[in-house]
Amino acid sequence: MSSDSEIDVVGVEEEQNPTTIIGFAKKNSNHAAARRFGVSRSSVIDWRAQEGKLRE
Repeated sequence: MSSDSEIDVVGVEEEQNPTTIIGFAKKNSNHAAARRFGVSRSSVIDWRAQEGKLRE
């Protein structure tokens, strides 16, 4: 079964890093990132809004 969308595979050690989750959300969606990393969608949205501060 093939899929039109690509999903990034992330190592276990990176899964708790908000910047990794932001990158995944940009390539996929906020909802997909929330499911993949086990966090709320609102957290993903908040982290994306604060991306500049989190990357410093």
